[in-house]
Amino acid sequence: YSMYSDAEIVSFIPSYLMTGNELENARNEFEGVVSEILSGVNPSMSDYDLELYFHDKIAEMVVYNEATNAHNAYGALVDGVAVCEGYAEALQVLLHRVGIRSYLVTGKSFNPLTQTFEGHEWNAVEIGGDFYYVDATWDDQGDYLFHAYFNVSYDVLSKDHLFDELPYEVPACDKMDMFYFNVEGGMIDEINVSNICDAFNGGYSSAMYLNCNTDNFAEWFNENVYTILVEI
Repeated sequence: YSMYSDAEIVSFIPSYLMTGNELENARNEFEGVVSEILSGVNPSMSDYDLELYFHDKIAEMVVYNEATNAHNAYGALVDGVAVCEGYAEALQVLLHRVGIRSYLVTGKSFNPLTQTFEGHEWNAVEIGGDFYYVDATWDDQGDYLFHAYFNVSYDVLSKDHLFDELPYEVPACDKMDMFYFNVEGGMIDEINVSNICDAFNGGYSSAMYLNCNTDNFAEWFNENVYTILVEI
């Protein structure tokens, strides 16, 4: 294919990763996985419930690694191997299938292992009329699933994320109402025995988000663990 102008001639030859039959088979495989995930949806689920279901399902299915299709939704959902682009695009596909608005956002995130900012991609998702950032990649920590980046505001995400200028406008994400720990419980604004016990909610296992100074928390917890166990 060639393009001509007064200034230059540009010529390129397209190449294809798949034959027509291979592409058709890949589409069928992809739609089969999407349909299987959507079969877990029921009419009583709110947009928040759907978003959480998709977020957790992707974390369950996907291993973070480089691979042939790691940078797209196919790699995440069919191959089960993806990097950040695959995570974000898979979440976007599933959200759009149930009518939830989502934008892809690119930039960089801080990697504590390398102590550098690295290229990254995540989502801005509309829940209840407001938009929130969701970083499914950083919430998936191998054998551990976190929700520290599930429905956060710009102020929170910008602590360890840098934002690219995008060719489209993403609505402002300036609220925390639908942040996982605000909805499900476990938000700790002040470290004391009462707040920690409330977060355990009568059980002996709990996920908590410490929205306060965490210096010496491990030492404090060890000193107070007996009192906490008695209280709960």
